[in-house]
Amino acid sequence: MSRLGAVTLAFADGEYEFRLRIAQLDELDRKFEVGPAFMLNEFAADKWRVPWVREVLRLGLIGGGLKPSDAAQLIKDYVIDRPLMENALHAMVIMSASVVGYE
Repeated sequence: MSRLGAVTLAFADGEYEFRLRIAQLDELDRKFEVGPAFMLNEFAADKWRVPWVREVLRLGLIGGGLKPSDAAQLIKDYVIDRPLMENALHAMVIMSASVVGYE
C-alpha cells in the first residue's frame, strides 16, 4: 500500500502519477466546501459532481509532479467534452489513494 497516497494510472496519452497532497486537498475543500472523506463517499455512492472529476484529476496531476499548465492542458484535451465516465472512476481511485492509500 502506498503510504504517500500516490497512484499511477493510464490516462490521456500515457501513464501519469496522481497524488492529492494536503495543498491539493485544501484547494478542493475551499473550492467545493466538502472534505476528502465526504467526496470519496460521494464518488463511491455514484453521487459525484461534474467539476469534482475535473478538479480531482487536475490537482492529482499537479500533486503527482506535473506543472499546472501541463495538467490544465491534459484536462482540456482528455476530460473536457469527453464522456464523464471515462474519468469518474479515475477520480474516485485518486481520491481513495489519498484518503486510505493504494495497493
